[in-house]
Amino acid sequence: MTLGELATAIREQASDVPAGRIDGARATIRVVGSITDVETLGNLVVRVHDGGHIRVLDLARIEDTVDDDADDRGFPLVGIRLQARADAMAAMAAVRQELAELRRAVPSGITLAETTPPPPAATPPAQLVIVIAGSDLEMLERIADNLTTELQGAGALAVYRDPPPAQPERIIVPDRARAAALGVAFSDLADTLRVLVAGTHLGELRADGRDREIVLRIPPEAAALDARIADVQVRTRDGGLVPLASVVAVTITAAPTITRRDRQRVVTLSVHATGSALAAVRTRFAALAGTLPVGYRATTSP
Repeated sequence: MTLGELATAIREQASDVPAGRIDGARATIRVVGSITDVETLGNLVVRVHDGGHIRVLDLARIEDTVDDDADDRGFPLVGIRLQARADAMAAMAAVRQELAELRRAVPSGITLAETTPPPPAATPPAQLVIVIAGSDLEMLERIADNLTTELQGAGALAVYRDPPPAQPERIIVPDRARAAALGVAFSDLADTLRVLVAGTHLGELRADGRDREIVLRIPPEAAALDARIADVQVRTRDGGLVPLASVVAVTITAAPTITRRDRQRVVTLSVHATGSALAAVRTRFAALAGTLPVGYRATTSP
């Protein structure tokens, strides 16, 4: 049974479908498909094979969970929101101190890492602004990465980059002509891709006075997307199976934002530091600025 067929089978049984009226009478017929508990969901029959019933629990595990924010690699993220009128610099320092304590307590194999989001509107002005200029964007990115690491090591509380680093993006392009030639329904293809990439919504589970989404997705411990596509099959019109990879193409690309100043590409670093740390950051930057490759320069303001 394909992922698309499983999604369709659950969706059809998890929806309330208005079916119309009887001979013009006022009585309304409604096909009720609402699922009211996890046991009912697990026992849904999604296929009859050789006289036996194949149920959801035969093909999938059911988890009562919540959506997590995640980065582009699928790692979960925990966001920290600054309270009104709070000191952003002091909050960053306190969070980093607490993070250092937590790293010593987490089990082996789990890594706590810091990621810097775009600066919020409430962030105070940077104490140091560095403009890196040069011709090659890839080299500018490497210089910006190195400076960010070095300045944070020297005591900077935060370093924001403008424009932000380009993130790799996977583009999945269905081959409609080949899918049609093989007899693969585009709806089945689309459902399969949704399950593989982010999960697809199938209906609602109404229990304990609240509604919960029913989502079919690949478990987080599954292989990377490219490997998933290589392993999955889709159904053809005549009942056969073909590899999903034979009807889609995956390309990896990145579309960086380019900023120019005086006809040169530039990357700007906004550095936040206070007191003696700011002096240490300035000293470290002065030492690094003289080591840049020929044709690249870094200047500061104020």
